[in-house]
Amino acid sequence: MKHEFPQFHGAQVLVIGDLMLDSFYYGKASRISPEAPVPIVNVERMEDVPGGAANVAMNIAALGATCRLGGITGQDHAANTLKQRLNSVGVECAFHQTANNDTIVKRRVISNHQQLLRMDFEQRFVDDEWHAMTALIDPMMADTSVMVLSDYNKGTLADPQHWIELAKQHNIPVLVDPKGSDFRKYNGADLITPNMTEFEAIVGKVESEADLIQKAQHLIELLDINALLITRSEHGMTLIRRDQPEFHLPAIAKEVADVTGA
Repeated sequence: MKHEFPQFHGAQVLVIGDLMLDSFYYGKASRISPEAPVPIVNVERMEDVPGGAANVAMNIAALGATCRLGGITGQDHAANTLKQRLNSVGVECAFHQTANNDTIVKRRVISNHQQLLRMDFEQRFVDDEWHAMTALIDPMMADTSVMVLSDYNKGTLADPQHWIELAKQHNIPVLVDPKGSDFRKYNGADLITPNMTEFEAIVGKVESEADLIQKAQHLIELLDINALLITRSEHGMTLIRRDQPEFHLPAIAKEVADVTGA
């Protein structure tokens, strides 16, 4: 069956979530360090890429939608780099920049198409920063057609219900990329997109396709949402909607050396 790809031009999408900068160091590893049994990488190239919710915003902009991005960063070089990369593809940034935290940065060392090391520089944002961010982003609801909540459990989405309830007041559909083992914090959203591991952490082990559909329908009722889109790795993805037939989209097999942004 052939399906047409939807048109995103004209959509006003507001993404809210945890912002981070993914930094990559590429080079050759041909010898072992005399200081410790670890490879020495001769770095040949470096690259900074928006990560977390910023990666989501980049992808939405690439589809042709008008995208704005809200979140929390530090007052540092990483925040400036994020803004530059995002602005270059048309994403409007509404960042609360705090002096109390650095921007979340994840540094990866890659050699021969394999990730050798990842270093995470992060601290969870406190509630005071969250309140300052809401004051900045709340006024944007007036001209938003779709909201996306991208949760990486770093503190930006400390209270998802604030955004979900506000979106309902403006008749804005809410899509959630979830994190954690308690999806009740996303009650009332329109669509939640867990991967299979996250889904089974909530509903238990899935024994069959029929069991998956049954468990998904039960979760839809429990959370008062309209749909679940479950991503299933090499098995593609399955959309389960309230009182409608399920829809399955198969995956195209591809070898992946690094899953950043997946």
